[in-house]
Amino acid sequence: RNNLASLLADQGKHLEEAERLARALAQEEPANNDYRDTLAWVLVKRGRLDEALTTLKDLVSRQPENGPIRFHYGAALLASGKKDRARNEFEAARQLPMD
Repeated sequence: RNNLASLLADQGKHLEEAERLARALAQEEPANNDYRDTLAWVLVKRGRLDEALTTLKDLVSRQPENGPIRFHYGAALLASGKKDRARNEFEAARQLPMD
């Protein structure tokens, strides 16, 4: 379900369904940072930036060495007009494994 939600978000398709899947997973396992990241990424794609930024900021503080989370945070910052902060996150993500 997480992979499907992430794929739908990446493709920008069926975002309501992607959010439903990701939110259910994040509620089932609130300590699972991968699920929370997927939910935040879906929210970015849906334009719900405040909620996404709050989650992603928390995730970056918990896992600063996680490339995908840093990339998603950068994308959310960029979408919200915070270009300098976004650039910093993209640079950090570029230095980290993206698996």
